[in-house]
Amino acid sequence: MTALLVLTNKAIKPLLAAAFAVLWAIVTLIVLFLAIEGVFELLLALQFRPVRNWGWMFFPGIVALVLAFILWVGFPAFDVLYLGWIIAANLMLYGFSLLMLVWRTAS
Repeated sequence: MTALLVLTNKAIKPLLAAAFAVLWAIVTLIVLFLAIEGVFELLLALQFRPVRNWGWMFFPGIVALVLAFILWVGFPAFDVLYLGWIIAANLMLYGFSLLMLVWRTAS
């Protein structure tokens, strides 16, 4: 019984290490995506400066950079579902900002 437990423990450890490496890679890619997206949204907002209510483009860029920072610094404290919430919040905020920018400039 003890030999089976030791064998099982030795067989599972590499699998868990591989799963953690894959999760770490996914988180790193999401952080890079959010950071790059945030920088480009800020640059786009600065291009939209002459347009009324250009701040609606600036705000999601700041939020994307903050989300990337929070995810990078605090990842071990969060579970995998948090990744989905971050992506959903980013996409919803970006869509809302575009809607408000178009609505405010059209009227």
